[in-house]
Amino acid sequence: VPAVMRIVFRAHPAFGHVYPLMPLAEAARSAGHEVIFPIAPPFLDRLRELGYRTIESGMTIAEASRRRFDGRTPQYVIDGEPNWDLYSELFAESAVHAATDMLRQLPGLGVDLVIHEDTDLAGAAVAAALGIPSAMVGTVQSFEPQVHATFYRRPLEELSTLFGAVPSLDAPVLDTWPDRCQRTEFVADPLRRPMRMVPWSDPSYPVPSRIGSRTDRTVFVTMGTMVESAELRRNVVEALSAFDVDIVLSAGIADREALGELPANVYVEPFVHQAKLLPHLDLIVHHGGAGTATGAWAAGVPQLVLPDGADRFLNAGAVVESGSGLALADHAPDLIEQAARSLLADDAFRVAAGAIRADIAATPHPTEALAKLLTDMFGAARPHAA
Repeated sequence: VPAVMRIVFRAHPAFGHVYPLMPLAEAARSAGHEVIFPIAPPFLDRLRELGYRTIESGMTIAEASRRRFDGRTPQYVIDGEPNWDLYSELFAESAVHAATDMLRQLPGLGVDLVIHEDTDLAGAAVAAALGIPSAMVGTVQSFEPQVHATFYRRPLEELSTLFGAVPSLDAPVLDTWPDRCQRTEFVADPLRRPMRMVPWSDPSYPVPSRIGSRTDRTVFVTMGTMVESAELRRNVVEALSAFDVDIVLSAGIADREALGELPANVYVEPFVHQAKLLPHLDLIVHHGGAGTATGAWAAGVPQLVLPDGADRFLNAGAVVESGSGLALADHAPDLIEQAARSLLADDAFRVAAGAIRADIAATPHPTEALAKLLTDMFGAARPHAA
Protein backbone atom coordinates (compact mmCIF):
# COMPACT_ATOMS: atom_id res chain seq x y z
CA VAL A 1 0.00 0.00 0.00
CA PRO A 2 1.57 3.34 -1.04
CA ALA A 3 2.03 6.10 1.52
CA VAL A 4 -0.88 8.52 1.45
CA MET A 5 -0.67 12.18 2.38
CA ARG A 6 -3.44 14.61 3.07
CA ILE A 7 -2.66 17.77 1.12
CA VAL A 8 -4.58 21.04 1.32
CA PHE A 9 -4.64 23.13 -1.85
CA ARG A 10 -5.62 26.75 -1.22
CA ALA A 11 -6.35 29.49 -3.76
CA HIS A 12 -8.50 32.60 -3.96
CA PRO A 13 -11.88 31.51 -5.41
CA ALA A 14 -11.32 32.85 -8.92
CA PHE A 15 -10.59 31.08 -12.21
CA GLY A 16 -7.14 32.60 -12.66
CA HIS A 17 -6.16 31.52 -9.15
CA VAL A 18 -7.68 28.02 -8.96
CA TYR A 19 -6.86 26.76 -12.45
CA PRO A 20 -3.04 27.02 -12.13
CA LEU A 21 -3.22 24.68 -9.11
CA MET A 22 -5.28 22.01 -10.86
CA PRO A 23 -2.50 20.13 -12.73
CA LEU A 24 -0.61 19.77 -9.44
CA ALA A 25 -3.78 18.73 -7.59
CA GLU A 26 -4.47 16.12 -10.28
CA ALA A 27 -0.89 14.89 -9.96
CA ALA A 28 -1.34 14.54 -6.19
CA ARG A 29 -4.62 12.67 -6.57
CA SER A 30 -3.17 10.38 -9.25
CA ALA A 31 -0.31 9.54 -6.88
CA GLY A 32 -2.86 8.35 -4.32
CA HIS A 33 -2.86 11.34 -2.01
CA GLU A 34 -6.01 12.91 -0.61
CA VAL A 35 -6.55 16.46 -1.82
CA ILE A 36 -8.63 18.97 0.14
CA PHE A 37 -9.73 22.35 -1.26
CA PRO A 38 -10.87 24.91 1.33
CA ILE A 39 -12.67 27.32 -0.97
CA ALA A 40 -15.81 29.40 -1.51
CA PRO A 41 -18.61 28.93 -4.07
CA PRO A 42 -18.90 28.51 -6.99
CA PHE A 43 -15.76 26.38 -6.93
CA LEU A 44 -16.88 24.57 -3.77
CA ASP A 45 -19.45 22.40 -5.53
CA ARG A 46 -17.66 22.18 -8.87
CA LEU A 47 -14.45 20.81 -7.37
CA ARG A 48 -16.50 18.34 -5.34
CA GLU A 49 -18.20 17.22 -8.55
CA LEU A 50 -14.72 16.64 -10.00
CA GLY A 51 -14.02 14.25 -7.14
CA TYR A 52 -12.14 16.45 -4.69
CA ARG A 53 -12.90 16.90 -1.01
CA THR A 54 -13.96 20.50 -0.42
CA ILE A 55 -14.54 22.62 2.67
CA GLU A 56 -16.39 25.92 2.45
CA SER A 57 -13.89 28.60 3.43
CA GLY A 58 -13.52 32.30 2.76
CA MET A 59 -15.45 34.33 0.21
CA THR A 60 -15.29 35.55 -3.35
CA ILE A 61 -12.93 38.38 -4.22
CA ALA A 62 -15.96 40.50 -5.14
CA GLU A 63 -17.42 40.02 -1.66
CA ALA A 64 -14.04 40.77 -0.07
CA SER A 65 -13.94 44.01 -2.07
CA ARG A 66 -17.44 45.00 -0.92
CA ARG A 67 -16.49 44.43 2.71
CA ARG A 68 -13.10 46.10 2.64
CA PHE A 69 -14.20 49.16 0.67
CA ASP A 70 -17.77 49.48 2.03
CA GLY A 71 -19.33 48.91 -1.37
CA ARG A 72 -17.31 51.67 -3.04
CA THR A 73 -15.57 50.94 -6.34
CA PRO A 74 -11.84 51.17 -5.63
CA GLN A 75 -9.53 52.73 -8.21
CA TYR A 76 -7.21 49.81 -8.86
CA VAL A 77 -5.43 51.50 -11.77
CA ILE A 78 -4.08 55.05 -11.61
CA ASP A 79 -2.49 56.64 -14.70
CA GLY A 80 -2.03 53.23 -16.26
CA GLU A 81 -0.27 51.76 -13.22
CA PRO A 82 -1.60 49.20 -10.71
CA ASN A 83 -2.49 50.61 -7.30
CA TRP A 84 -0.73 47.89 -5.33
CA ASP A 85 -1.77 49.34 -1.97
CA LEU A 86 -5.42 48.69 -2.81
CA TYR A 87 -4.68 45.19 -4.09
CA SER A 88 -2.88 44.56 -0.79
CA GLU A 89 -6.01 45.63 1.11
CA LEU A 90 -8.26 43.47 -1.07
CA PHE A 91 -6.20 40.32 -0.77
CA ALA A 92 -5.74 40.86 2.97
CA GLU A 93 -9.53 40.94 3.40
CA SER A 94 -9.91 37.74 1.42
CA ALA A 95 -7.06 35.97 3.24
CA VAL A 96 -8.26 36.90 6.73
CA HIS A 97 -11.73 35.43 6.16
CA ALA A 98 -10.35 32.27 4.58
CA ALA A 99 -7.75 31.78 7.32
CA THR A 100 -10.40 32.30 10.03
CA ASP A 101 -12.50 29.51 8.53
CA MET A 102 -9.56 27.17 7.91
CA LEU A 103 -8.22 27.50 11.45
CA ARG A 104 -11.59 26.26 12.65
CA GLN A 105 -11.85 23.50 10.06
CA LEU A 106 -8.40 21.96 9.56
CA PRO A 107 -7.28 20.95 13.09
CA GLY A 108 -7.92 17.25 13.60
CA LEU A 109 -7.95 16.45 9.87
CA GLY A 110 -4.37 15.17 9.88
CA VAL A 111 -3.18 17.56 7.17
CA ASP A 112 0.42 16.84 6.14
CA LEU A 113 1.08 19.71 3.74
CA VAL A 114 -0.49 22.99 2.60
CA ILE A 115 0.12 24.10 -1.00
CA HIS A 116 -1.10 27.59 -1.86
CA GLU A 117 -0.88 29.90 -4.84
CA ASP A 118 1.43 32.87 -4.55
CA THR A 119 -1.17 35.63 -4.20
CA ASP A 120 -3.03 33.93 -1.33
CA LEU A 121 -1.37 33.89 2.10
CA ALA A 122 -4.31 32.36 3.98
CA GLY A 123 -2.90 28.88 3.42
CA ALA A 124 0.57 29.97 4.51
CA ALA A 125 -0.80 31.62 7.67
CA VAL A 126 -2.81 28.56 8.66
CA ALA A 127 0.14 26.26 8.00
CA ALA A 128 2.34 28.44 10.21
CA ALA A 129 -0.27 28.58 12.97
CA LEU A 130 -0.77 24.78 12.96
CA GLY A 131 2.88 23.88 12.47
CA ILE A 132 2.24 22.26 9.07
CA PRO A 133 4.81 22.47 6.24
CA SER A 134 3.79 24.58 3.27
CA ALA A 135 4.82 25.17 -0.33
CA MET A 136 3.81 27.74 -2.90
CA VAL A 137 2.85 27.56 -6.56
CA GLY A 138 4.19 30.52 -8.54
CA THR A 139 1.36 31.55 -10.85
CA VAL A 140 2.40 35.16 -11.53
CA GLN A 141 5.73 36.59 -12.57
CA SER A 142 7.89 37.23 -9.51
CA PHE A 143 7.36 40.77 -8.27
CA GLU A 144 10.10 43.38 -8.12
CA PRO A 145 11.13 43.98 -4.46
CA GLN A 146 9.12 47.21 -4.08
CA VAL A 147 5.94 45.71 -5.54
CA HIS A 148 6.48 42.54 -3.48
CA ALA A 149 6.75 44.55 -0.27
CA THR A 150 3.66 46.63 -1.06
CA PHE A 151 1.45 43.77 -2.23
CA TYR A 152 2.17 41.47 0.72
CA ARG A 153 2.28 44.19 3.41
CA ARG A 154 -1.36 44.18 4.55
CA PRO A 155 -1.94 40.39 4.37
CA LEU A 156 1.24 39.78 6.39
CA GLU A 157 0.34 42.43 8.97
CA GLU A 158 -3.27 41.37 9.45
CA LEU A 159 -2.71 37.61 9.39
CA SER A 160 0.20 37.87 11.82
CA THR A 161 -1.74 40.13 14.20
CA LEU A 162 -4.92 38.06 14.17
CA PHE A 163 -3.45 34.58 14.30
CA GLY A 164 -0.06 35.08 15.91
CA ALA A 165 1.81 33.26 13.18
CA VAL A 166 3.75 34.89 10.38
CA PRO A 167 2.97 33.31 7.00
CA SER A 168 6.13 31.84 5.52
CA LEU A 169 7.46 33.51 2.39
CA ASP A 170 10.57 31.31 2.41
CA ALA A 171 8.81 28.08 1.44
CA PRO A 172 9.63 26.17 -1.76
CA VAL A 173 8.08 27.73 -4.86
CA LEU A 174 6.92 25.54 -7.74
CA ASP A 175 7.18 28.17 -10.46
CA THR A 176 5.07 27.80 -13.63
CA TRP A 177 6.81 30.69 -15.42
CA PRO A 178 9.42 29.72 -18.04
CA ASP A 179 12.98 30.81 -17.27
CA ARG A 180 13.33 33.23 -20.17
CA CYS A 181 10.14 35.07 -19.17
CA GLN A 182 10.81 35.14 -15.43
CA ARG A 183 12.77 37.81 -13.55
CA THR A 184 16.48 36.95 -13.70
CA GLU A 185 16.88 37.43 -9.96
CA PHE A 186 14.15 34.92 -9.18
CA VAL A 187 15.45 32.33 -11.65
CA ALA A 188 18.56 32.13 -9.46
CA ASP A 189 16.60 31.92 -6.17
CA PRO A 190 17.36 28.62 -4.36
CA LEU A 191 13.71 28.35 -3.27
CA ARG A 192 12.52 28.27 -6.88
CA ARG A 193 11.63 24.93 -8.44
CA PRO A 194 10.68 25.14 -12.13
CA MET A 195 7.43 23.30 -12.93
CA ARG A 196 5.88 22.89 -16.35
CA MET A 197 2.92 25.10 -17.11
CA VAL A 198 0.14 22.68 -18.09
CA PRO A 199 -2.99 24.51 -19.31
CA TRP A 200 -6.11 23.30 -17.50
CA SER A 201 -9.79 23.93 -18.16
CA ASP A 202 -12.98 22.63 -16.63
CA PRO A 203 -13.73 19.43 -18.59
CA SER A 204 -17.38 20.46 -18.94
CA TYR A 205 -16.52 23.49 -21.08
CA PRO A 206 -17.04 23.13 -24.85
CA VAL A 207 -14.42 23.05 -27.56
CA PRO A 208 -15.70 25.03 -30.54
CA SER A 209 -16.55 22.46 -33.22
CA ARG A 210 -16.23 24.85 -36.14
CA ILE A 211 -12.56 25.71 -35.69
CA GLY A 212 -11.13 26.07 -39.18
CA SER A 213 -14.48 25.33 -40.84
CA ARG A 214 -14.70 28.80 -42.42
CA THR A 215 -11.11 29.95 -42.76
CA ASP A 216 -7.57 28.66 -42.33
CA ARG A 217 -6.85 30.82 -39.30
CA THR A 218 -8.37 31.02 -35.82
CA VAL A 219 -8.12 33.83 -33.28
CA PHE A 220 -9.27 33.43 -29.69
CA VAL A 221 -10.50 36.44 -27.71
CA THR A 222 -10.80 36.31 -23.92
CA MET A 223 -10.86 39.17 -21.45
CA GLY A 224 -10.83 37.03 -18.33
CA THR A 225 -13.52 36.34 -15.77
CA MET A 226 -13.23 39.25 -13.34
CA VAL A 227 -14.33 42.17 -15.51
CA GLU A 228 -17.44 42.39 -17.67
CA SER A 229 -15.77 44.40 -20.48
CA ALA A 230 -18.42 43.83 -23.18
CA GLU A 231 -17.27 47.07 -24.83
CA LEU A 232 -13.68 45.88 -25.06
CA ARG A 233 -14.79 42.57 -26.54
CA ARG A 234 -16.79 44.47 -29.16
CA ASN A 235 -13.74 46.62 -29.95
CA VAL A 236 -11.63 43.52 -30.50
CA VAL A 237 -14.21 41.85 -32.73
CA GLU A 238 -14.55 45.08 -34.74
CA ALA A 239 -10.77 45.19 -35.20
CA LEU A 240 -10.54 41.54 -36.21
CA SER A 241 -13.34 41.91 -38.76
CA ALA A 242 -10.67 43.24 -41.12
CA PHE A 243 -9.19 39.73 -41.39
CA ASP A 244 -10.31 36.47 -42.92
CA VAL A 245 -10.23 34.52 -39.66
CA ASP A 246 -12.49 32.48 -37.44
CA ILE A 247 -12.99 34.24 -34.10
CA VAL A 248 -13.69 32.30 -30.91
CA LEU A 249 -14.97 34.71 -28.27
CA SER A 250 -15.23 33.82 -24.60
CA ALA A 251 -17.87 36.16 -23.19
CA GLY A 252 -17.04 35.37 -19.57
CA ILE A 253 -19.40 37.20 -17.24
CA ALA A 254 -20.30 39.77 -19.90
CA ASP A 255 -23.96 39.87 -20.93
CA ARG A 256 -24.29 38.17 -24.32
CA GLU A 257 -26.87 40.77 -25.37
CA ALA A 258 -24.43 43.58 -24.51
CA LEU A 259 -22.09 42.23 -27.19
CA GLY A 260 -24.59 43.26 -29.84
CA GLU A 261 -24.88 41.68 -33.28
CA LEU A 262 -21.72 39.82 -34.18
CA PRO A 263 -20.38 38.70 -37.58
CA ALA A 264 -21.06 35.14 -38.75
CA ASN A 265 -17.43 34.12 -38.25
CA VAL A 266 -17.61 34.78 -34.48
CA TYR A 267 -18.29 31.79 -32.23
CA VAL A 268 -19.43 32.86 -28.72
CA GLU A 269 -19.60 30.90 -25.48
CA PRO A 270 -19.50 32.15 -21.88
CA PHE A 271 -16.50 29.86 -21.34
CA VAL A 272 -14.61 27.50 -23.61
CA HIS A 273 -12.13 24.68 -23.02
CA GLN A 274 -9.17 26.96 -23.42
CA ALA A 275 -6.57 24.22 -22.85
CA LYS A 276 -7.84 22.20 -25.83
CA LEU A 277 -8.38 25.29 -27.96
CA LEU A 278 -4.89 26.78 -27.59
CA PRO A 279 -2.99 24.38 -29.91
CA HIS A 280 -5.31 25.31 -32.82
CA LEU A 281 -4.78 29.07 -32.63
CA ASP A 282 -2.93 31.50 -34.85
CA LEU A 283 -3.35 34.33 -32.34
CA ILE A 284 -4.81 34.94 -28.90
CA VAL A 285 -6.06 38.37 -27.82
CA HIS A 286 -6.43 38.64 -24.07
CA HIS A 287 -6.42 40.76 -20.92
CA GLY A 288 -3.00 39.69 -19.66
CA GLY A 289 -3.97 37.11 -17.05
CA ALA A 290 -0.95 35.08 -15.95
CA GLY A 291 -2.57 31.73 -16.72
CA THR A 292 -3.60 32.85 -20.19
CA ALA A 293 -0.16 34.29 -20.99
CA THR A 294 1.72 31.21 -19.80
CA GLY A 295 -0.85 28.89 -21.41
CA ALA A 296 -0.32 30.63 -24.75
CA TRP A 297 3.45 30.19 -24.34
CA ALA A 298 2.93 26.50 -23.56
CA ALA A 299 1.09 26.16 -26.88
CA GLY A 300 3.49 28.40 -28.84
CA VAL A 301 0.78 30.92 -29.77
CA PRO A 302 1.52 34.63 -30.49
CA GLN A 303 -0.28 37.02 -28.16
CA LEU A 304 -1.87 40.46 -28.25
CA VAL A 305 -2.27 41.64 -24.67
CA LEU A 306 -4.71 44.38 -23.63
CA PRO A 307 -3.95 44.71 -19.90
CA ASP A 308 -6.51 46.17 -17.51
CA GLY A 309 -5.02 45.94 -14.01
CA ALA A 310 -2.95 44.15 -11.36
CA ASP A 311 -0.18 41.85 -12.60
CA ARG A 312 -1.64 41.97 -16.09
CA PHE A 313 0.56 44.94 -16.93
CA LEU A 314 3.62 42.95 -15.80
CA ASN A 315 2.53 39.95 -17.85
CA ALA A 316 2.02 42.14 -20.92
CA GLY A 317 5.57 43.45 -20.49
CA ALA A 318 6.92 39.91 -20.26
CA VAL A 319 5.12 38.92 -23.48
CA VAL A 320 6.59 41.89 -25.34
CA GLU A 321 10.10 41.37 -23.94
CA SER A 322 10.02 37.71 -24.97
CA GLY A 323 9.31 38.66 -28.60
CA SER A 324 6.22 36.43 -28.62
CA GLY A 325 3.61 39.18 -28.83
CA LEU A 326 2.54 42.78 -28.55
CA ALA A 327 0.69 44.82 -25.91
CA LEU A 328 -1.51 47.90 -26.09
CA ALA A 329 -2.37 50.37 -23.35
CA ASP A 330 -4.88 52.06 -25.69
CA HIS A 331 -7.61 49.60 -26.67
CA ALA A 332 -9.00 51.48 -29.66
CA PRO A 333 -10.14 49.21 -32.56
CA ASP A 334 -7.76 50.74 -35.11
CA LEU A 335 -4.74 50.11 -32.87
CA ILE A 336 -5.89 46.57 -32.16
CA GLU A 337 -6.27 45.99 -35.90
CA GLN A 338 -2.72 47.24 -36.59
CA ALA A 339 -1.22 45.06 -33.87
CA ALA A 340 -3.18 41.98 -34.98
CA ARG A 341 -2.07 42.53 -38.57
CA SER A 342 1.58 42.51 -37.48
CA LEU A 343 1.13 39.42 -35.34
CA LEU A 344 -0.64 37.45 -38.07
CA ALA A 345 1.82 38.47 -40.80
CA ASP A 346 5.21 38.29 -39.05
CA ASP A 347 6.46 34.75 -38.37
CA ALA A 348 9.02 36.09 -35.88
CA PHE A 349 6.34 36.19 -33.17
CA ARG A 350 5.41 32.54 -33.69
CA VAL A 351 9.08 31.51 -33.80
CA ALA A 352 9.68 33.24 -30.45
CA ALA A 353 6.55 31.65 -28.97
CA GLY A 354 7.70 28.26 -30.26
CA ALA A 355 11.05 28.62 -28.53
CA ILE A 356 9.30 29.30 -25.23
CA ARG A 357 7.01 26.32 -25.83
CA ALA A 358 10.10 24.11 -26.20
CA ASP A 359 11.51 25.48 -22.95
CA ILE A 360 8.27 24.73 -21.13
CA ALA A 361 8.08 21.19 -22.57
CA ALA A 362 11.55 20.52 -21.13
CA THR A 363 10.53 21.66 -17.63
CA PRO A 364 9.52 19.03 -15.01
CA HIS A 365 5.88 17.99 -15.30
CA PRO A 366 3.73 18.60 -12.17
CA THR A 367 3.83 14.85 -11.43
CA GLU A 368 7.63 14.91 -11.36
CA ALA A 369 7.80 18.25 -9.55
CA LEU A 370 5.42 17.05 -6.82
CA ALA A 371 7.29 13.78 -6.27
CA LYS A 372 10.58 15.62 -5.85
CA LEU A 373 9.01 18.21 -3.56
CA LEU A 374 7.57 15.54 -1.25
CA THR A 375 10.81 13.57 -1.16
CA ASP A 376 12.83 16.69 -0.37
CA MET A 377 10.41 17.86 2.31
CA PHE A 378 9.54 14.56 3.97
CA GLY A 379 12.17 12.06 2.90
CA ALA A 380 11.63 8.73 1.19
CA ALA A 381 9.19 7.51 3.84
CA ARG A 382 6.24 9.91 3.68
CA PRO A 383 3.66 10.08 6.47
CA HIS A 384 0.32 8.33 6.17
CA ALA A 385 -2.79 10.45 6.50
CA ALA A 386 -4.74 9.58 9.63
